[in-house]
Amino acid sequence: MDSIISDQLTPIELSIDQIYLDPNNPRFVDDAWMKILDERIDHDNVQRNAQEKMIQNHDVDKLRMNMEINGFLPIDQVIVREFKPDKFVVLEGNRRITAAKLIVDLECKGVAIDAKVMDSISTINCLLYTGTDNQAAWIFQGLRHITGIKPWSAYNKAKLMNELLQEEGKSLTQVGKQFGLSAFGAGQWIRGYNAFRQAKDDSEYSGDVKESSYTYFQELFGRSNLPLRQWMEWNDSEYQFEDSMAFNEFLSWLYPKPNEDEIDEDVDPDDVFGDWDNRRILTNRGLRDVSYLIKNATPQFEEFRNGENLTKSVATARLAEAQDEADSRRRPALELLRSMDELTRELRNIPTLRFKNDDEMRDQLLDKLALLQTSIQEISYEFQFETSPV
Repeated sequence: MDSIISDQLTPIELSIDQIYLDPNNPRFVDDAWMKILDERIDHDNVQRNAQEKMIQNHDVDKLRMNMEINGFLPIDQVIVREFKPDKFVVLEGNRRITAAKLIVDLECKGVAIDAKVMDSISTINCLLYTGTDNQAAWIFQGLRHITGIKPWSAYNKAKLMNELLQEEGKSLTQVGKQFGLSAFGAGQWIRGYNAFRQAKDDSEYSGDVKESSYTYFQELFGRSNLPLRQWMEWNDSEYQFEDSMAFNEFLSWLYPKPNEDEIDEDVDPDDVFGDWDNRRILTNRGLRDVSYLIKNATPQFEEFRNGENLTKSVATARLAEAQDEADSRRRPALELLRSMDELTRELRNIPTLRFKNDDEMRDQLLDKLALLQTSIQEISYEFQFETSPV
């Protein structure tokens, strides 16, 4: 039997300086890609180009922030092959090595990095590929990224963040950094988790709420959804909504129940569950539409609350908003027409005798009438020119 891949992997300990990014990384391949030969892999410009591609396209900064807190975690070993004596190119693990090298660069520039973090980065336990397959990088990355590692659910991530914040006393900045998030991003996850727990533990829909709806609660704390949070009276000190009636109404949009007259008489109402598959807000981004209605279109928000389709309510509100905007653009012209009507009435009622007996007032009137006549002629000529046939 031919040797299997596991027989071609040998544990090896390498310094970070011995490890080089793969310029032929399968992530980089496109129509303009050209293979880099082994003799050029360690060239500065080749490595710099590979690093820039990783930073720009593969979320390395998030991983770097995590690594600055947790160090280099050998959960999944980096796989390398030797391309020159004592020089090794990464076959699997380019993101982690890029992040590690960025931290080394930061320390060289004078940025204070925890000594234990630097120890974890300076020497890395790898697996040395000793086989001869030229497509080894494709094989290893395929095993990891195509068949894939099942990701954590969003709820589980939020739960862990909350535990780090509450039980370990870490700040939002520290928690966020561990997950490659800003303090705002971490706060959004943690607030969403607490709102979800309120729905799960202390609402009329406790038996209905499932983890699959967590992303709706996280979305509540996006910047666009302040009106919806205010409507339910979010208390940021207690991490909960204080208007329980509004909060339960919100949950009814996610887990609508049949009306009382639709329930059989012999069915206990407590045994009737909300129907997530029939939710009135189809995606978590729909919360932004609700926030828009609350802020800008109270009549349409009330229509939605009374059972109108959210998409239709928003469309009606947008149409009314567009009409109001069109009316506001026409308003100055309408005001001018009304002013002209008033001026016409005033001119028809000029007390001519009074002006005839006062030379100074008569001259002022004649000057203003001449100026007005000139303006009228200019405007009339302009409109006649624009509307005349070519």
